[in-house]
Amino acid sequence: MKRLLLLALFALTVAILIIYYLSNSTDTKAPADAQASVRVAAWNLHFFGDKKANNETLLGKYAAILSKYDVIFLQEITDEDGTAFSNLCNKLTGYSCFTGSRAGRTNYKEEYGVIYNKSKVKVTHVWDFNPDIQNRWERPPLAINMTAANAPDGESRWIIFYVIHTKPADATNEIRNLEILLENVSYPAAVIGDLNADCSFYDPSQRHFKGWHWIIKDDDDTTVGNTNCAYDRIIANNKAYLQYKSHGIETNISRELSDHYLIWLEIYVD
Repeated sequence: MKRLLLLALFALTVAILIIYYLSNSTDTKAPADAQASVRVAAWNLHFFGDKKANNETLLGKYAAILSKYDVIFLQEITDEDGTAFSNLCNKLTGYSCFTGSRAGRTNYKEEYGVIYNKSKVKVTHVWDFNPDIQNRWERPPLAINMTAANAPDGESRWIIFYVIHTKPADATNEIRNLEILLENVSYPAAVIGDLNADCSFYDPSQRHFKGWHWIIKDDDDTTVGNTNCAYDRIIANNKAYLQYKSHGIETNISRELSDHYLIWLEIYVD
């Protein structure tokens, strides 16, 4: 009997010590769901110029959608003097904005717009591939290296996004050219934007970027109209995909805003 009491006392002591250790442990690693993350979006605004930017009602609708995201890559910004994009940016408190250079082989030009929440994201480098001396793309990509805003240099996850709007009639070649550019990269990288990568412009069964993760799937619909095409895509390599948390398509888009839905990706940044 005495032996049983001693064993019970020993077991109780061990249990108390375990509970104490767990409640006072210095291991503060958070579970995955508690890790810091950012939401990155891409949206073809469909001829976004002065006409749309001078419409305060439209600007308010754009801002309401864009403010849900921490980083936004915009395509089809068409105004020459930059005032349309500035008007849009002014509607987003706490965000920084910049554009790439105007690109296009004809008199029609576009530029990429980048909008990011300064409290969540830090842009460390930007590479503009326009002009491209090899003439590989109608609108050469813009590459943006981003990380968490409060991260010390070298101490946070980072990723380089390549935003592009391919020429519809040459989408296959332009996607292939981008694949060649990125095929040997050893860092976290993702392609995002209106790749025109479906329907009559591209055969998804060809599947460029083999070994990468096509996050927006072939049977998704990223168009506002009656078509059912996955033109807009997010493609991540293995290192970038390690930061993947979730993704989606913003379908609450009216034709007055664009003929494309907004696509988005949520990634961990710590």
